[in-house]
Amino acid sequence: SYAYGAGWRTTAAGTVKNKFWGKSLELIAEGTEVVELDTGDKYNIVKPSSFMRNLLAGTKYLEHVGEMTITNIKTDEHLVIQFKEGSMFGGAANRNHIEGTVYDANQAKVGFIKGRWDESVAHIGTRKGKGPGEEGKVEVYNNLEEKKRDEIVTVYM
Repeated sequence: SYAYGAGWRTTAAGTVKNKFWGKSLELIAEGTEVVELDTGDKYNIVKPSSFMRNLLAGTKYLEHVGEMTITNIKTDEHLVIQFKEGSMFGGAANRNHIEGTVYDANQAKVGFIKGRWDESVAHIGTRKGKGPGEEGKVEVYNNLEEKKRDEIVTVYM
């Protein structure tokens, strides 16, 4: 498949395997997706499994679980995101939590992300060589709706 927009384009080739687990259906994405920006950066994305929960009874919802890797093909920097599984009793507030680690080309940790992929994600930078006070800088990306995606709140810890 192929899609494009102002400043980006993406191509994907793959299939989806599925497993039925009684009350839920696991969807396992196989294949590759590449996102290319007009800056020349290309990113390879490996997606986590997705689960359709409560197929037989209760409120149905989709939950992503496992590891997602986004690699900058040009620089070999990458981000590894863990999608946390919600508990059976926590309700919607206990779902969609993520934690991730940003690595440079030498596999050194240079940053972290944490939050909920459907609400807000905080980036905690640890990259050396930045100006005074940049160590421990947190950028919180709020309102991840399409029209508000550019609103960024920066907090210094």
